[in-house]
Amino acid sequence: MINSLKVTTIFNSYLTENNLTGSIPRWTMMNAKILDVSYNNFTYDDFGPKTCDRWPINDIHPCLMKDFPCNKPNEHIHSLHINCGGEEVTINNTIIYKADTERIGASSYYNDGNWAFSSTGNFLDDDRASDAYILFNKSDLHSIPTSDTELYTTARTAGISLTYYGLCLVNGNYNVTLHFAEIVFTQDESRDSLGKRVFNVYVQGDLKLKDFDIVNVAGGTGIAVIRSFKINVKNNTLKIQLYWAGKGTTGIPFRGSYGPIISAISVEPYFVAPHCGKRMHAGLIDGIVGGVCVVLLIMCILWRRGYKMTKNQLIETGHLSTSTSFS
Repeated sequence: MINSLKVTTIFNSYLTENNLTGSIPRWTMMNAKILDVSYNNFTYDDFGPKTCDRWPINDIHPCLMKDFPCNKPNEHIHSLHINCGGEEVTINNTIIYKADTERIGASSYYNDGNWAFSSTGNFLDDDRASDAYILFNKSDLHSIPTSDTELYTTARTAGISLTYYGLCLVNGNYNVTLHFAEIVFTQDESRDSLGKRVFNVYVQGDLKLKDFDIVNVAGGTGIAVIRSFKINVKNNTLKIQLYWAGKGTTGIPFRGSYGPIISAISVEPYFVAPHCGKRMHAGLIDGIVGGVCVVLLIMCILWRRGYKMTKNQLIETGHLSTSTSFS
């Protein structure tokens, strides 16, 4: 409960993922510049949100519950690809990674229909006029195939927590692939090479990567690190969370240089996709049955015509008596 709190002015307050209950006090609406109460169990009175569309008042986003709802129950998907922080790109002329270019702030969320993301946290002691939540490549990209380079020229970041959702997925097992590359720090003798980024990665609420340091794992900056996990989706929703737990540097190469980053996300099914599995087989069976019926009909017509022609020919040639009966 937070009803007992008495604060004159709150500039930035993040109460996310604390299992808080009860109603949100009205004073928060008047005193907080940024108050994020997402991923809790609050109830709301008259001033609360009526829908889960973007709610601009004080950047409070209570609609972000632990299980993000699917708002297209009749349009389930079985794969998903996102170019985090970048424009839409096509890889290997086959896979389209959707654009993710929303430049939203410290406490906000964006819903694109079949996927969404939420961002929590501003960058403390930041020398920049405004926080940057989309990062652009400053480092040479090493050992990355030319066809994949576009996935690593940008990345999305957050001050505390960055969460992506796959929405309206067909339930089943999936291969979730996360693409990382450190594109802010450099690999030289400059100040930009001294930073250290450490964060945790959760998928479906399970900790998959603890104290994840991209540079340490890759052996340098600008090198792709790809991690894949077999994940089960039960409620048509996939949740991928990157969380900064206060480790690593915060002021190199400039103040506010920290927080998780991710370059791209790929989600592929471990099962036979509906459009090329059961539904295709059903269509194939219907086609075969229909084809057989057509062939039988044609054969029947031809047989009947041939039968009558033979009978007439026999009569005309006198080889058959007109009194002969046919069954």
